[in-house]
Amino acid sequence: MVQRGLANVDKARSKSRGTARMAVDRWNEMLMRSDIAAIRDTLLGDSDDAREMRNSAVFSGVIPEPRRMQIVRGVLNAA
Repeated sequence: MVQRGLANVDKARSKSRGTARMAVDRWNEMLMRSDIAAIRDTLLGDSDDAREMRNSAVFSGVIPEPRRMQIVRGVLNAA
């Protein structure tokens, strides 16, 4: 997951501006440090900051698309 995130940072940075770019830069810092606790807390967090961070495409491709859609459907059905 860390390696995939690092591989996606430059692409995500080139497609983002303003606060979105700052989020990508923050992901990059966490990934470079391999700060698994901070990454986990951000991925699972319910704060505005965590939600904004998750909007970046840094983890694109970590979960195969069919599995991702299965997870999304499960969350929507549970709501």
